Formats: sequence, C-alpha cells, structure tokens
Amino acid sequence: MGAVTWFRTVLTAIVIILVCGASSVLAQEQTPDLRVERAETEDHAVLRFANRPVVTFRATLVPRRPEGRVAAALRELERLSVQGRTGPVGVRPLGAARVISVAGHDVLLLVPDDLDEDSAQTIDDVASEAVAQLEAALAEAAEARTLGRLAWSFGRVALATLILLVSARLLRRTRRATLKRLVASAEAGLARTAVGSDSKLAQSFRLPDLVRGLVNAVALVVALTVTYGWLTYTLDQFPYTRPWGETLGDFLVGTLSMLGRQLIGAIPGLFTVAVIIGAARFTTNVVRVLFDAAREGRIDLAGLTGIKATATQRLLTALLWLLALVVAYPYFPGSSSDAFKGLTVFLGLVISLGATGIVNQLISGLMIVYSDALAPGEYVQIGAVEGVVVRLGVLAITVRTPKQEDVTIPNAVVVSGTTVNYSRNSDAGVFADTTVTIGYDTPWRQVEGLLLEAASRTDGIRTTPTPRVMQTALSDFYVEYSLRVCLQDPAQRRAVLSALHAAIQDQFNAHGVQIMSPHYLGDPATAKIVPRDAWNAPPSRRPAD
Repeated sequence: MGAVTWFRTVLTAIVIILVCGASSVLAQEQTPDLRVERAETEDHAVLRFANRPVVTFRATLVPRRPEGRVAAALRELERLSVQGRTGPVGVRPLGAARVISVAGHDVLLLVPDDLDEDSAQTIDDVASEAVAQLEAALAEAAEARTLGRLAWSFGRVALATLILLVSARLLRRTRRATLKRLVASAEAGLARTAVGSDSKLAQSFRLPDLVRGLVNAVALVVALTVTYGWLTYTLDQFPYTRPWGETLGDFLVGTLSMLGRQLIGAIPGLFTVAVIIGAARFTTNVVRVLFDAAREGRIDLAGLTGIKATATQRLLTALLWLLALVVAYPYFPGSSSDAFKGLTVFLGLVISLGATGIVNQLISGLMIVYSDALAPGEYVQIGAVEGVVVRLGVLAITVRTPKQEDVTIPNAVVVSGTTVNYSRNSDAGVFADTTVTIGYDTPWRQVEGLLLEAASRTDGIRTTPTPRVMQTALSDFYVEYSLRVCLQDPAQRRAVLSALHAAIQDQFNAHGVQIMSPHYLGDPATAKIVPRDAWNAPPSRRPAD
C-alpha cells in the first residue's frame, strides 16, 4: 500500500511538471500562485511592438525569464494583429498582478516585481501606461498594413522636404544679404574712426571677420533648427519610425520647457544678484568720489593722499566686489549643482596652490605704499639699481635707470632690501659725497680750497647749503678728504658727480697737487700731475677752464 501511494505521488508530480512546461505563457500568467523571482538588472527585457516600447519585464515567472515573457507576448500580439483584432485593450486585476488583454485575449501579465525599485509608480500606473502604449502600437501596426495611409505619409514627407529646400535657399540668400550689409557697415565705421585711418591697424581689429562669424553662427543655428523640425515631422509620418519622431519632439519640447522653467525659476535669484551688484557698484562709486577728493586735497581721509589714497581705493574696491560675489553666490542659477560646486573647488585649489607668491607680492606692495618709502617720479637706489621710479605696481615696481633701462623689481625684493630715496628731501637738499686722498706734504687748507673751487665750477650743485670738505681719515701715507655737495636735481646725481670729478682733476693739476690714489709706494722723482699745456691733448673735446 505504501509503494502504491509513493508511485501515485511521483506520477502526479511528473504530470504537473509536464503540464507546466508545455503550457502557454498565458496559462502560466493567469495563475495567481505562480512562483515569481526578481531578475537581475542585466536580465531586464523591454517589450517592443511596432517599434514602440510597451512595458519592461523585470521578474522571472518560473521557468520563464523576462526575455521569454517578451517573446511569448510578441507572438500573441503578432497573431492578433494579423487577424485584425487590434482592440479594445483592457486591464484587469489578478490578485496583486494585472492582466492586459487585447480583444478579450490575455497577452501579458504584470506582477509587482516588474516595478522599478527606484520609481514611485504603482502597478496600476505601469499597467495604464502599458495599455496606452499598446493601443498606439496596435494602431500603428494596422496603419503599416494600409497602403493608402502610407501613400499619404510619403506625400506629406515630400511636401515637407520641398518646404525644407525652399527654406534653405531663402536662408542662404538672407545670410548673404545680411553679411554684405553688416560687413559694409563695420568697414565704414572703422574708416570713420581714427583707428580706421591706419589700414594695417584697422585690419588687426578683424571686425568684419567677427561679423561674418556671428552671422554664420546664427545661420547655422537656424538651419539646424529647421532640419531638426523636418526630421521630427518626417519620422512622425510612418508607423515604424513614429516613436523616434516622438522622442525627438519630446526632447526638443522637454529641453525648451526645462530651459523656460529654469529661466523663470532663476528670475528671483537673478533679481537678487542684480540688486547686490547695483549696491556694490554704488558703494564703489562713492568710494571713488571720496578718494578722488582726498587726492585733490578737498577732504582729509586720515592723511590718505597721493599713492596711498589710490592704493586704499583699489583695496576697498576689491574687497567690496569680493564681498558682493560671496553674498550673491547662493543666488546664481545652478550654484547648488554638483558641477558648480566642483568648479568652485577646482578654482579654490588652483588659487590656493598658485597664490602664495602672488599674496606675498601683494602684501609687500601694500607695505611699500603705506610705509611711504617710494613714489612715482622719485630718484631712488634699490640694491644695485639706481634711477627714477616709473610705476608702483601691484606685484612689482619699475625703475628707469640713467641708461634709460626699465628695471622691474618684485615688491618682496624691495621690502627685504635697503632703499635709498634721493628725492624725498630734495627741497631741503640731497647731498652727494666724493673722496680723494692727498699726501701729508700738501697743506690741508690748500686741498680744501681746491675741492671747494672745483665744486663752484660744477653745474648742478647748489650754493646753499654751501659745499663742505671734511677730513675723514688720516691714513699711513695720505689724508682722506671728503667733499659733500648739495644737488639741484637728485635725478642728475651721476652726471653731476662725473662733472665734479673732472673739475677736481683740473684744479689739482693746475696747482701741481698730486692725488695719491689708488696706492702710495714711494715719492716719485717728479709729481704725478698733468701739466696745463697737456690738458687739451687729443682727442680732448672740452677746453680747459
């Protein structure tokens, strides 16, 4: 008895397995007790009929995977379409699942595991969308079998193509006429200006080329837009390509709609940004007016005048605009997007890596300005560089040497070194020294008189305060005399000293006094002087006084 029971049980299981394996997809999908498994992501299958996506299968109805379910549904839809049974399309519940039927024939089954986990759609929403897509697909499949409708479609496409060709021809003529007129206007405008009088300089502006580029760009955009519309309309005329046309149309409409919504949504933020920019501009204009008055001496701003007033104005203006940018940043469209955040992080990284030296030069420049050590037009000596300050820049200063060489010195180098300003006290007098060494056998009073006489014969030396001679050292073999003179123009310091040295040699030679420099080894048989009759020996060009 036990063996018979076991045999009946095994036989029953075999029959059930055979029936399930040989039954159709509908027989499996109509059973609410089917074994359902979630398919892997790569096993998702999209049911397409007449080139139109209907629904996506994600679940496995054992033993059919999503691909098998798609194949079974397509066979049933093809059979019904060939028979001309294209509707009505309905949906009915089957437990938690939904059955979609065509003309009373069940064609596919949707189960909860077919839903996208990342979507908020319910199974009823998915079923409704599938019904709508299936109705359109069946209608298009029937339309594809109707020659009359296809002929009308070809006719409409031919008419649209003719309109496209006419539009292209009109666009080409319009582009040529616009180019001719705008380029002529641009060239005439250049010819009327002072810049336009120089043909080479006018050509360097390349304004006509810029106009051509803009017109061609606009024409290209118009041509692409018209072509896009023609392609969308053409694809929409045929049943098989209609989904592609709808995709193109939806993309264009969706993009324009998205841009419009973003533009409308950005209006409050842009208005706020405009208000912030307007306030910053007004404030900077007030700062400019105040510091212009301070530079002209009409008001006193804590002693800020001249270059200090200019530097302070620039600093305040930069700080105001930076503050405005920080305040307005959250109101810029897209400022909260990941792309915008990534761009700001990248810019911050670049600035932080490359701004160390720049910040050092900026701070050094501020130290130079507020220490009041230099000013444009002053004659200075910075290290080995001597000349007139031409420009105090943000990162460096420019000094023009007596050789008419413009030397650029970084601000940090100026701050770290010693600067001699010959012009700062030029009203009270800027002094220059020169030194000679004379033997002990020459009376110091005579030496003093010769040096003062040489100073009086040299142009560019003030008479008040008077030149002065000092004995700076009593060396082993000679006395060191220093002549200090006051210059009329500090910028001519080198030229005046050169003329003074020439006058000293003339006076000492004229009175037979030997200059002991550079070294003294012994008394020569005759004094080392130049006799007066040899002062103008060739190729001398300046006559002796």
